[in-house]
This record gives sequence, structure tokens and C-alpha cells, in this order.
Amino acid sequence: MGSATRLARRPGMVLGRLFVAPEFLRQGTALQDIRTPTRIVIGIFAEQADPEALALVTDALAHEGTPLQVMRAEEASLVKNASNVFLALRLTFVNDVAGMAEDLGVDVGPVLEGIGHDPRIDHAYMRPSFGFGGSCLPKEVRTLSTAGLDRGPTRTMSGRLPPSSWRRGCCRRERICGPMIPPRGATPNLCSRTSSSSPARRRRFATPTRR
Repeated sequence: MGSATRLARRPGMVLGRLFVAPEFLRQGTALQDIRTPTRIVIGIFAEQADPEALALVTDALAHEGTPLQVMRAEEASLVKNASNVFLALRLTFVNDVAGMAEDLGVDVGPVLEGIGHDPRIDHAYMRPSFGFGGSCLPKEVRTLSTAGLDRGPTRTMSGRLPPSSWRRGCCRRERICGPMIPPRGATPNLCSRTSSSSPARRRRFATPTRR
């Protein structure tokens, strides 16, 4: 957040003809998402955007039946960041429920299915995993959790997501690799060499950093 504003401050920029359109592509389905986007968001930098330029941009990006919103550039950036943080939050919640179900000795599958039948929740993004990752979700979580440093307090909820995701990955790794870790003095195997439990790796995942 803020990169679009910094771009607008460059000398010679004509704000009325400057726009930003965040992408919402998913890994593995990017081409499909380009052909059939879920929504189109266009951010403007001026109080009154150049009508001709705005019409050119909207005509180029518009898809029949797809919601299209025109808003301030800062709002468009927040749509992008907050959407990914919500997905990370949802995955973290699902993993927490899966961990609780495991502790109680019950199958998490029927539990998540029952939760997803609530139309306000649905079944999308409701599968337990090692934790969230990729190129977008961790970056957006760091961005949103540190965005308040210049404007107020750190956003507590998003700031807690990286440690929670890291712990889930550690638990899964230990379940898979634990039996293969050799006794003290033996030659370490792949799991022990790449253990997520090293202090350096804990600091990397547990401490949000500004980028």
C-alpha cells in the first residue's frame, strides 16, 4: 500500500489520466481469471478523472456480467490487500478448527462441511493445509499488519496470522518427518536439515517486516 501514491507524486504525472487496476489472479488459474474475472476495480488519482481516458480504460477492462467499480486509488489498493488478508484469515481459521478436531479425536471433514452450509460462510477455501503461502498472501498480510505504523497502531488481527500459519506448518512437518529424524549423533536426514524449527526460521516467519 502506498506505491500507487508514490507513483502519482512523480514529476510530470497527469493525475487525471493516471489509473490503477489491481489484479486478482490465482496461482494455477491465472488465464481463466483473466478471461472470466470475478470483479474489476479501477482506481483514480484525481478528483475528476479525464472522462475520455477513463472510458478508454473501462472499455478495455470491462467484461460482460462482471462487476466494475471505479474508486480512489488508495481504496483500490486496499481492496487488493484486504481481500488476500481475508483469505489468509480464513485458511488460518480452518487450520485452527482442524487442530481442535484432531485434539478431540473427531473428523474435521463433516465439521467444515456443516460450517460451510451457512450461506454467509460457504465452502470455498475451507480445506485444512500446511498454512497459507505463495507470493501474495504472506506479502499482503505483512503489508496490512504494518500499514498502521505510519497512521496509528498495528492491525492486531493480521499481525497474528504469520505465526499461526508457521505453527501449523511445523506441526505438519513434525508429524511427517518426526519418525524419520535420527537419534543424537546419527547422520541427519532431509527433514532435520531443513527443520522449520530453527531460531532463524522462526524469526523470519514470526516477525512481520516492512517492505
